[in-house]
Amino acid sequence: MPAPAPAPVSDEARRAEAERRMEERGGSRGDLNFTLEWSTTDDIDLYVTCPTGATVSYLNRGDCNGVYDLDANVLRAEAISDPVENIVFTDAPNGLYQVRAHLKSERTEGAKQVILHVLRRNGPSQSYEGMLGDGQVEWTTNISISR
Repeated sequence: MPAPAPAPVSDEARRAEAERRMEERGGSRGDLNFTLEWSTTDDIDLYVTCPTGATVSYLNRGDCNGVYDLDANVLRAEAISDPVENIVFTDAPNGLYQVRAHLKSERTEGAKQVILHVLRRNGPSQSYEGMLGDGQVEWTTNISISR
C-alpha cells in the first residue's frame, strides 16, 4: 500500500525552472502535468495511475487523457545530469492519482533525490520530494485532483 502523500514543498521558482526544462526538451503543457526531475544520470521512470485505474508510463504512453511525452536517460551514452520526465493530461479526470518514481538503471552511487511537480493550469501547483537509491528502488505518493 502506498505511503500517504508527503507535505508539498513550496518553491515556485523551482517549479518554474522544472517547467522551463520540460518545455525546452519537448514536453507539452496541459491541464495537468506530472513532471519528475532529478540530478543524476540514473534512469528513473515515472508512472501515473489515474482514477480510472489505468497507468500511463513508458510501457503505456497514452491512457485516460494522459500522454507520456518525455522519457529521460534511457540510454547510458545519452544520459544527462539534469533529466526530466513528463506525463501531461488534457481534461484530467478528478480523483486520486498514484504517482511512482522507479529507479530502473542505477548508474550513480548513493541516495538520489527526486522532485515531483504537479502542475495545474487552473489550480494550485505543488511539488513533492522523495528519495531513491541505497536499496530503495521505488517512491510512491498519492495526489488528489479536483476542479
